[in-house]
Amino acid sequence: MPLRFCLALLLALPKPGDIVEFEMASEGHRPQAIATGPDGNLWVTEVIKHKIVRVTPAGQITEFPVPSKAVGVLQGIAAGPDGAIWFTSREENMIRRMTPAGQFEGEFRIPSTSSDKFAANGSWPRVIAAGSDGNLWFAEMAANKIGRITAKGEITEVAIPTADSKPYCVAAGPDQAVWFTESGADKIGRLDPKSGAISEYPLPSPKSFPREIVAGADGNLWFTENAGNRIGRITPKGQITEFAVPTPASQPLGIAAGADGAVWFTEFKANKIGRIAPDGKISEFEIPTKNGQPFCIAAGPDGNVWFTLQANRVARLSLKK
Repeated sequence: MPLRFCLALLLALPKPGDIVEFEMASEGHRPQAIATGPDGNLWVTEVIKHKIVRVTPAGQITEFPVPSKAVGVLQGIAAGPDGAIWFTSREENMIRRMTPAGQFEGEFRIPSTSSDKFAANGSWPRVIAAGSDGNLWFAEMAANKIGRITAKGEITEVAIPTADSKPYCVAAGPDQAVWFTESGADKIGRLDPKSGAISEYPLPSPKSFPREIVAGADGNLWFTENAGNRIGRITPKGQITEFAVPTPASQPLGIAAGADGAVWFTEFKANKIGRIAPDGKISEFEIPTKNGQPFCIAAGPDGNVWFTLQANRVARLSLKK
């Protein structure tokens, strides 16, 4: 093989930190939540045109319109223990299920509605995630509860002790518990899936508005402080450390554990993707599209991190060397 061709091939290979964007087929989409599915693809919720979107590691996009006139904002998405895709539907006050082939086959209504007039009706289900107990767990932002749904669609709920805490995100912890953010109370919560007991840990800084949370490779939980412009770390025992994001007012939002052992997050206002190492050191990567509004982020099946841009795109950031 000629040397010139080899050099050209090497230059074309993605380098760590390289970002590639994949535009939706038509205009006006706002991709939001993203998760790796059981089929080796990425799955995304779209909040304007009410679709679930499949993205292959090569960037091929397929759109599946959700078949209901009552569908509004689709907030969270996750792979279930049954090999299906599960997502939250806010206006329908439902958890819904679909197959990786694109068939919508389950609608499960949440028992609770708003507890404090935060929403016109419904519990406002937000992020959903698989737990270590073989069920899926989700945050009910308006009902002030954490919900659990089995693979058969059976729903139970646990009330959060702090009133009007506005739970936003849930994640399975390394201690087999369910951890969640209380965006309205500046707390991190821990729920024992066996007993239903909840412990709460106040953040050191007020008015931080914690949003998403994820288990890191270091055995701790990491979360974004959207208004506080910080990334937080909480140990399974509840000890909290905060790290300031270098760019002011960046509004960190989504967060995910990368294959490189670091935690990655979106900076919604700063139009950047951030990386925080276990020691708290933060690096930032500029997104090519101006005002891309990066929202959620996930570890991809290809070893890279993937994220949504509300500017009608899904993007990949390379971690490979």
